[in-house]
Amino acid sequence: MNPDVKRLQAPRELIDLNLTYRKNAWRFLSFLVCIGILIAAFAVSGVWMRRDKFFESDTPTTPSDGAVSEQDSDELTNSSDHSDSKPPNVEIPENAIPVISLDLSCGDRALLQNQTAYSPNLDEIKKKFQPKSISSDAPLVLILHTHAQETYLAPNTDYIIGDLDRELYSAESGRSVIEVGRALCDSLNQNGIPAIQCTEKHGMDGTLQNAYTHAAACIEAYLKKYPSIQYVIDLHRDGILDSDGGLIRTHTIHQEESMAQVMAVVGTDGNGTHCPNWQQNLSLALRLYEGLDMETERLCRPISLRNASYNQELAPTSLLLEIGSAGNTLEEAIRTAKLVGAVLSALIRNG
Repeated sequence: MNPDVKRLQAPRELIDLNLTYRKNAWRFLSFLVCIGILIAAFAVSGVWMRRDKFFESDTPTTPSDGAVSEQDSDELTNSSDHSDSKPPNVEIPENAIPVISLDLSCGDRALLQNQTAYSPNLDEIKKKFQPKSISSDAPLVLILHTHAQETYLAPNTDYIIGDLDRELYSAESGRSVIEVGRALCDSLNQNGIPAIQCTEKHGMDGTLQNAYTHAAACIEAYLKKYPSIQYVIDLHRDGILDSDGGLIRTHTIHQEESMAQVMAVVGTDGNGTHCPNWQQNLSLALRLYEGLDMETERLCRPISLRNASYNQELAPTSLLLEIGSAGNTLEEAIRTAKLVGAVLSALIRNG
């Protein structure tokens, strides 16, 4: 099992029933009450066992070195509050994990999922974005992947049997976020925005351990080598499970093609990390969403504003983008990346 995809162990319900048998009516009544409590406790325990087997903690933390804890890295989150789940139209073998298509776009939901103590005025924040001038062919955008081992499913995958980790993470870049980042980079360059991609795998010994710390050093090295860089995009894919343990495929249709949905994660200084540009980063996310909505509806999931900084304090303007989820295919994510690149290019050029 990949040690960096953490699962919570279910809390064990410890119930001590010390029954004293007596020859009166109260003895029998007490026994029935205790049996009822025991049954209820096992039911609750079973629910938590199923939930915690798959869902990782989503509590952002910032270690002393300013990096984000691996507990906050690409967690498998619970999407049980969405009612538009569509069960697969195929027979799912026992113990298999089904792939469920869901529309997780903003729709009627709030545009911002705010996990911080801040109360930003989104209309005012949106005005803060200022495009950077393009004066040469020097790189303006850096694309990297803190979790380069994140992968997508093969086409027409209806369910997964076996180790989920082996399906969702791989050292082979052919079906990983690196390919999606390459599509984003190409789209930016084709639309007149000089962009470069870092394909380095961060973390210790090929794992995701301390990946944000290693990625921070990589970002700083690129900024030193290319002072022209003004935008840093950390591209990931999300990992989402529904309340029954189904693997979520974020899904929308654009020009009759299936596409993965995108979510912007904006870090702040809520955990104490010095992140002075977080409002500028949020402004970029809002403007990007605005442009994408003009191209197609239901592509964007709510922006996630979090306490951890995600290395977004290092560059003038930064975003963490989750393109698709573990249930999406590489092809769906690439289509989305190309559209994101086109819209982001126009935004950088024209504001």
